[in-house]
Amino acid sequence: MTIQPRFARITAVGLLLSLLLPTAALADGETDQTFDIRIVHTNDIHARVEEVADDGILGMARLAGVIDNYTEGADLDLVLDSGDLFHGQPIATLVQGESVAELVRACGYDAVTAGNHDWSYGADRLKELRSLADVSMLTGNAIADGTDKSFFDEEFYTETVQIGGQELKVGLFGVFDPSLKGDTAPRNIEALYFTDAAAYANEAADALRAQGCDIVIGLTHTYDPAGLAAKVGGVDLWLSGHEHIQLDETVTDANGEDTRVVESGYYLYSLSLIELSGTLDENGAVEGLQIDVTPMDYAAASNAMPSPTVTAVLDEIHAAQQDKLEEKVGETPETLNGVWEGLRIDQQNLGNIVADAYLLETGAAVAFENAGGIRASIEAGDVTYGDIIGVSPYGNYIVTKQITGAELIDILETSLDIGLQSRAANDSGDYDAWPDNSGSYLQFGGMTVTWDPDAEKGSRVVSIEMEGRTFREDQKYIVATNNYVAVSENYPQLAQADEIGQYSACDEALVRLFQKDADVIAWSVADKRLIAQPGSADCPAAAFSDVRKTDWFHEAIDYMVEHGVMNGTSDTTFEPEAAVSRGMLATILWRQADSPTADDAMPYLDVAPDAYYAGAIRWAADEQIVTGYDETHFGPEMPVTREELAAMLFRFARSQSMESVNLSEHLTSFSDAPQVSDFAVPALNWAVGSGIILGDSGLLEPQDTVTRAEAAQMLMRYMELAA
Repeated sequence: MTIQPRFARITAVGLLLSLLLPTAALADGETDQTFDIRIVHTNDIHARVEEVADDGILGMARLAGVIDNYTEGADLDLVLDSGDLFHGQPIATLVQGESVAELVRACGYDAVTAGNHDWSYGADRLKELRSLADVSMLTGNAIADGTDKSFFDEEFYTETVQIGGQELKVGLFGVFDPSLKGDTAPRNIEALYFTDAAAYANEAADALRAQGCDIVIGLTHTYDPAGLAAKVGGVDLWLSGHEHIQLDETVTDANGEDTRVVESGYYLYSLSLIELSGTLDENGAVEGLQIDVTPMDYAAASNAMPSPTVTAVLDEIHAAQQDKLEEKVGETPETLNGVWEGLRIDQQNLGNIVADAYLLETGAAVAFENAGGIRASIEAGDVTYGDIIGVSPYGNYIVTKQITGAELIDILETSLDIGLQSRAANDSGDYDAWPDNSGSYLQFGGMTVTWDPDAEKGSRVVSIEMEGRTFREDQKYIVATNNYVAVSENYPQLAQADEIGQYSACDEALVRLFQKDADVIAWSVADKRLIAQPGSADCPAAAFSDVRKTDWFHEAIDYMVEHGVMNGTSDTTFEPEAAVSRGMLATILWRQADSPTADDAMPYLDVAPDAYYAGAIRWAADEQIVTGYDETHFGPEMPVTREELAAMLFRFARSQSMESVNLSEHLTSFSDAPQVSDFAVPALNWAVGSGIILGDSGLLEPQDTVTRAEAAQMLMRYMELAA
């Protein structure tokens, strides 16, 4: 492919004349000492190299037209980019960035710095892309491991221009924010380390000034460009990327001087035209440096003719990639369903494949893909690059976030509700009945979910089984998904969670999965991940808003309520974490005995005659199931400890003529057995030996307060044992 150098740019006469400063006439013998430097700056293009008029994306052919017009007649012109250039869209990922490198060269870029996504093909590949693009890669604080040298051979880019017989020298350096290194897969930068951004930038600025540079420009890819600029001295202009914003701010630098900070949007929705003007004094020093920044969007650039040279390069890229699209990457044993309706109402085998690709790429516990992110089916047999691009054409990339098990349930509940609405619309045959967010129904991997489609909204998840671990609501799990779902308003649990990692483009991950052994694909295709269990909404505990079907205590509470032994604290709450009082436990045991009447008088002065537990305590005291703190005080509102529960339940079992197990050999394995009170030793031996109390991580914790959920669990075990 023939690439034209920048001096061969096509000029479109008349565009942007309003941006050119008029030149005043000079008197005879007077030398013009004014200078005019023009910069075209982009950042975060993410391989959006093709024009999309409906979306307002300029594309590189039109960008080249803008460059040619704006830079004409300048004393010095520069085309610069601040990172995330080579990666993002299928046109790039299909050939590991080579297509973008060709276009960068055709547009005549002078220097770029690396963004976190530019490392996505690996550090060595980025160095190759630098050469293919014939561009200076300024990322001086990226150090080759085991050395003290920049990974890229060059640290600086300089140009010198004659102004009225004197030299004006401009120097550029680039710096990468080390805090962004987690936003690419670790394998991509495993041979590198990154030095402190501000420290390197100060050294670089000093070095360029020492080389005689009159103007110093810093390129950076960072979370906080203004913050970085404030820590560095000697830089006139900072050109930043990463935040996907339009920024033009004056910052006071480390020397107390003004420095300009510019960021130019993203995706080629916009760019910045920057003019540096001033004069040179008799010693060649810059006076009156002025920086003018003009943002340009698609509408403003619409009069710039697309460059025929760059258009021809794009045509050649498309032709060359056609063969690549037909190249085989793997096989599938059956057709993978990417039908629009199917993806929105149930889990599909293609959804499994996509989610598993994300899991393979990231090592996350769970993966999600929205139905709208899957755009085509794949027929059984050979799978090509073209098939992969058909499934995942958007250029989305994978991110990871960390959420709790409870938040994971909430996400699933929302997805299931969207799916049920979509199913109803599909069954009705009315296209207009489909919910607007049907595309947000989630395909998933890493877990098996049992659900009840007949249950109330928000209570449909029955259970979750994780691969190789027990699911817990209070446990934190890493979730992988695409960058669109990660910020979806449908799933605030994800949107509000901090991003902990960024990985490859979604299509790249799919390719890597299909390159695995055929058994991996076959398992993924066949795996059933969403299991309907209708009718589970009839469980008694379903009335309680604070008892989920995924809770470890759900079965026990269901059992207690069904047998009339325990009730809720209200019609809609059970309060599983609330403590069990002595009066409450006496009432529970009394109910188990079918609520008998006691003839003896109440022995305890602190039990009110009209209290709900009064009759139960009279009976329990008469049966010698409970004892007071003394002869006249029971302490009905005092919380029950684990050893007290064991003692009361042991006495109750004996009152019911239940045979006990050996009482002396069951506590020796617990390290805290010496903490058991003497009165409770026989009871705890019986409870442990009977499997009613299991101990928590090898501990009895005899003085710990018992919650209502724990009491339900222990009492259920007793009732099943006694049945």
